[in-house]
Amino acid sequence: ITQQDPKDAESFSMLARLYHVSHDEAKAEAAYREVLKIDANDEDALSGLATVLADRGDLPGAIDLLKQLVEKTPDPRMILMLAQLYEQSNDFSNAANALKVVLEQNDDSRIQKQWAIDLYKAGRADEALSVFQELANQDPKSVPLQLQIMELQERKHDFAAAEKTLAKVRTVENSAEV
Repeated sequence: ITQQDPKDAESFSMLARLYHVSHDEAKAEAAYREVLKIDANDEDALSGLATVLADRGDLPGAIDLLKQLVEKTPDPRMILMLAQLYEQSNDFSNAANALKVVLEQNDDSRIQKQWAIDLYKAGRADEALSVFQELANQDPKSVPLQLQIMELQERKHDFAAAEKTLAKVRTVENSAEV
């Protein structure tokens, strides 16, 4: 079909997905690039090509494609994928920034927790502490959240606050039903 109509982006896109599913990354990449020659803004081809590049370890190339896509269409799923690629490349500050954009569109506690973790890994301790405290307010019996807060407080040398948080942890642990 693609030989009969070399401008048929839909057929090239389907071919690219089939190649990707069959783990023929080189042919999948070539087919996605054909789609992008026909329509440089094809969202499926951009995200598909980004996935192929990420699968073969080209994280910078995948990130560039997703940034291009997200600038045009701020789809939360694509922004989340971008955040995950940033995390894989240990760029936690950009991952945190991307997750913040997702949270503006979809307030999900799992995404909020990952945002806090990325902030922490990026060295943005004050922001991370604030997010972890907000999460702990939503789930006051969560010992792991309280321990994360305590660790951040200790890193900031706020030992009085860390001691109060430890007291909360002990209270929660002592009140746990067996």
